[in-house]
Amino acid sequence: MALITQLLDQIAAALPAGRRVLVQADRGIGTSPELLRAIQARGGYFLVRVQGRVRLVLPTDREVIFSQLIPRPGKRWAGEVYAFKQAGWLRCWAVGRWKRRYAEPWLLLTKR
Repeated sequence: MALITQLLDQIAAALPAGRRVLVQADRGIGTSPELLRAIQARGGYFLVRVQGRVRLVLPTDREVIFSQLIPRPGKRWAGEVYAFKQAGWLRCWAVGRWKRRYAEPWLLLTKR
């Protein structure tokens, strides 16, 4: 993680004033609340694909596993959530979509 935060710091230092970074990541590194908090702390944005087992709290205060919101092909869901129970809930926007020809849904989190 230290290597990635150093890289984020170097990128931020090289940008003109007022510019922000959008970090995109796939499930391997995207399911890292520590990384997402580091991006936010530097004023950046994120769009990450996460694993289906990520826990969310919905606006109704109901806690779910992300993949439960998109149970089969043809379904989609989006909304403001808190994600990552074990890491102390991170406020973000969740988007899930399962296209019919795919084996599993795309589950995304982004800074709200």
